[in-house]
Amino acid sequence: MNKIIKTILVSLGIMGTLAGTTLLLFSNKQKVDAKVYQKNPDILPIVEVQKASSRTLSEDLTLLGTFSPNREIDVLSEANGKVEYVGVAKGQFIGEGHTIATLNADILQAQLTSAKASYNKAVLDVNRLKAVTEVDALPKSQLDQVELGKIQAETQINLLNKQISQTIIKSPFSGTVLMRMFEKGSVLSPGVPTIKLMDISTLKLMVNVPETDVFSLKIGQQFTVTTDAYPNKTFNGIVTVISNKGDAAHNYEVEISVPNSQTQLKAGMYGNVLLKRNSSNTSITIPRSAILGSYKNEKVYVVKDNIAYLKNITISKTSGDFVQVTEGISEGEMVVIAGQINLTDNTKVSIKETKNLTLKIQ
Repeated sequence: MNKIIKTILVSLGIMGTLAGTTLLLFSNKQKVDAKVYQKNPDILPIVEVQKASSRTLSEDLTLLGTFSPNREIDVLSEANGKVEYVGVAKGQFIGEGHTIATLNADILQAQLTSAKASYNKAVLDVNRLKAVTEVDALPKSQLDQVELGKIQAETQINLLNKQISQTIIKSPFSGTVLMRMFEKGSVLSPGVPTIKLMDISTLKLMVNVPETDVFSLKIGQQFTVTTDAYPNKTFNGIVTVISNKGDAAHNYEVEISVPNSQTQLKAGMYGNVLLKRNSSNTSITIPRSAILGSYKNEKVYVVKDNIAYLKNITISKTSGDFVQVTEGISEGEMVVIAGQINLTDNTKVSIKETKNLTLKIQ
């Protein structure tokens, strides 16, 4: 009997504890709920709207390309020899005819001295034999042989002078040294690269033009070129090459030559060219800021009678701050351009008056 009474008392104690814990948790929950923000149903989300309207959008095409150097070559050695003088450094701008390196030419100089001596002797022999041959003292064939020796010596002198001149390696044009591949004491031979030289006094802007537009271009046609590096500056460009073969996407590479006398532009920079088209079209447009969702699933909120409705739309292209809508909304409908974060479909809203944006063509 005593065990039963004890068991009952313990059970009652446990139940009391559980009840107390439940009351405590309920009390805490009420305190937490009291601190959580509760949306006031009388306060409506504030949104900014703008009317969908018909606008004439330009169909001008902006072409993006990359600047390439006018010329970029490896300057090769044309002679054998050990480098005695180094005349350039990496990153240095050099002019046409600048001495890049000088090779040892001692052996060639010795050979030249010998060839000159042979030539001088041949000249004396020719003059002496001419006088004898004129009085028929010697056959003319002997004079011819001596004259041939004179010609051979003269040829050898010219060849050695050419070889000696090749030991002085010079720049073929003005440009910047991108890389130097030798040092003083290096032994060079014909065909070995010495420096990589780049000319950017004129740059080539390479752009891809769709097949629908390439036939409107002509060699010599002038364009205005802009860059992100100099947003407030324009450069003059002229079409120099139009490819006769398109790529897999039916685009044709066009080369536009851009003078760069002050070398403000660098090879590898992006450049933009505006290709003006004669056509334009009028269509329903809305601000870009109204668009929700991904590129393939665009949506907008449309407000009617102070209620925001979520609508699917289809857009075709953009022009500055505006997008062209082909399906989903009609002219005159009010689209939400700010405040969408607080909205769900069929939400009652308060409209804030805004000024219409100005259409900006790009």
